[in-house]
Amino acid sequence: MTLHNLLFLPLALLLALLLSACDRTEGDTSHPDDSALSVSIVEDEAASASGTDIDADAAAEADIYPLPFTEQEDVSDAYTPMEGVSWGEGELVTLNCTNLAVDAYAAGEEPVTVSGAGSQLLFSCTWTEAELTVYVGVLDEDGICYYLPLTGGSAAGVWDLSGLPAGRYTVFLISSNNEEGETSLVYQMAE
Repeated sequence: MTLHNLLFLPLALLLALLLSACDRTEGDTSHPDDSALSVSIVEDEAASASGTDIDADAAAEADIYPLPFTEQEDVSDAYTPMEGVSWGEGELVTLNCTNLAVDAYAAGEEPVTVSGAGSQLLFSCTWTEAELTVYVGVLDEDGICYYLPLTGGSAAGVWDLSGLPAGRYTVFLISSNNEEGETSLVYQMAE
C-alpha cells in the first residue's frame, strides 16, 4: 500500500460518514421524541397563474426574493437569534428544500396553533449556499404569509408568534434559489 492510499482511505471513510449524517431526515437532533419527516412540497399554482402583489423588477432592485404569496409581512422584529436551540418536550419537525421549482416551498403537513401570548417557534436552519436568502414562515388559513428572511448559511433562535392573530398556521420553508440550494429546517412549537 502506498502512502497516498494510506492517506486517502481514512479521508474517504470520513467523507462517507459526513455525507450519511447530512442525509438524515429523522433523529438528527438527538431529541427523544423526534417525529418522522412531516413535509409536503407545494407548488403555488395560484401565485404562478395570477402573479403576486410583488413587482419582480422592484424586488430585484431591493435585493429581496418575491415570495409566491399574495399577502405577506416581514416579521423579523419578532425573531431572537441564538447560538443554539434548547429543545423542549414537544414534537420536532424537519423540512427540507432541495431542487424545488421556483414557486414551490416545503410545508409542514400538520398546522401549528398560535394561541396568543407565549406562542413561540423554536428553530434551527442550515443551507449550503450562504449567499442565498432563506425564508422561514407561516401561512394562515386565508393564505397570509408571515416570514423571516435569513442569510449567512445558518440561523437558529426563537420566533415570537404572539403578535400574530390566534389561529392555525402552516410552517413553510423557501429559498431565494430553490432550484439549486439545499436547505434544512428543524422546528418546534413552544408555549
